[in-house]
Amino acid sequence: MLSPYLAMLEADALPLLRTWLGLSDAVSLRFLTHGPRVESKPLRVALEGEGRSLTLLLEEAAPDAKWRRDGWQVTCVRPDGEFSARDPVIAGWLRHLARRFGEPAGRASDGGALFETLEHLRLFHAEGIDDSQLRRLETATHGMRGFLRIGHRCNQDCTICPQGRHWPSAPEPQVFRWLDELAAVGVRHLTLSGGEPTIYPWLARLVERAAGTHGMRVLLQTNAVQFAKKRVLRRLTDAGLEYAFVSFHSADEDVSDRLTRAPGTHRRTVEGIRNALDAGLWVGLNCCVDASTVDGLEAHARFIVAQFVTPRAHNPVAHVEYSQPGAYYDEASMERAMVSLDRVRAPLVEALRVLRDAGVHADCLGTCGFPPCLLRDDPSLVSWRLAGRLDAHDRSARCHPAACDGCAARDYCVGVRREYRVLHGSRGLVAFSAMPDAVEALEVDPEP
Repeated sequence: MLSPYLAMLEADALPLLRTWLGLSDAVSLRFLTHGPRVESKPLRVALEGEGRSLTLLLEEAAPDAKWRRDGWQVTCVRPDGEFSARDPVIAGWLRHLARRFGEPAGRASDGGALFETLEHLRLFHAEGIDDSQLRRLETATHGMRGFLRIGHRCNQDCTICPQGRHWPSAPEPQVFRWLDELAAVGVRHLTLSGGEPTIYPWLARLVERAAGTHGMRVLLQTNAVQFAKKRVLRRLTDAGLEYAFVSFHSADEDVSDRLTRAPGTHRRTVEGIRNALDAGLWVGLNCCVDASTVDGLEAHARFIVAQFVTPRAHNPVAHVEYSQPGAYYDEASMERAMVSLDRVRAPLVEALRVLRDAGVHADCLGTCGFPPCLLRDDPSLVSWRLAGRLDAHDRSARCHPAACDGCAARDYCVGVRREYRVLHGSRGLVAFSAMPDAVEALEVDPEP
């Protein structure tokens, strides 16, 4: 249904690799599945045929590598991962490499196309990235929603971000192809994400294709820094952008600039949110709750009311989401910053009350949020959702520690982040002995 980009890259690379290695058509080659992120990971290719069954390791050549050419080296191990030069199959392969790499470079090289493809693949494999992180169909309350991540580059470098700024992305034509494929299966709601989408010069053309050509309603996940430039915002609204979901983590400029590691961008985000509201966009805000932001949650809510609600009665902020960060790319930051639920409870309840008293839909649950027992002392603040209705891709990142056993609200809870259980176990989780009466009025997600 949606083009498998990594499989397409691998299919392009294999015939080029066969030529580079001097292998006959009788030998089969296939890339092995990539795994979790590690500091250095070679590409692994299974080779079978002509009496050989090996795993080839392809990686950037070390200065002292014996079998190297065009900046790459190739080594081999048995299928079980072991290496022995006395193994007759490996010895035969090494003799083949010696002959092959002794040939003139022009005969063993394919002109560079292979190495460009291998480098792109190596980055995906090394970081454990697959197609689902770039595009997917998601379950939403209004039906299926398409999701496209147009790149990982960003004008901020948040400590809470699960992505690496250097991570590879699909090229522009592939993103447009995925958009057309989503439209072909009937998707009418689209989320565009990054990195930071607004720093890509072709974003407005993508929005126009989605909204104008395919009639989709487009939501942009952004930090709104570029919205401080009204011409940027105007290009996007002219293209058909209707909705923006803005990362706004703190009302305190110093706290925000430390968290985003981009000094000066807090002011531009605030100006960008104002501009988006003035332009008539539906605007939702997202605040990730960690050790740096938790004590300022009530002040965060009051700032939102004062700046983005009260003075903009014609188009106030429509929704505020408080989220629990998951797998930080910087694992050391995660250990320092992932705050326990018992510390979050009181300030978060106060922030929700401030926003709801001002008529703003505020939430802290769902696939990016907290478990409903965080609000057990005031269940009227809970936006109850049946867990089974939430997107399976997001549910896979959650779990229920032992304290959740027997909880009466289990069907309405996706649990906590798996990383939370590793760091804090069941801390702050208190099971419901009975469902609150408020559960009978299930709320519909406000996201458009």
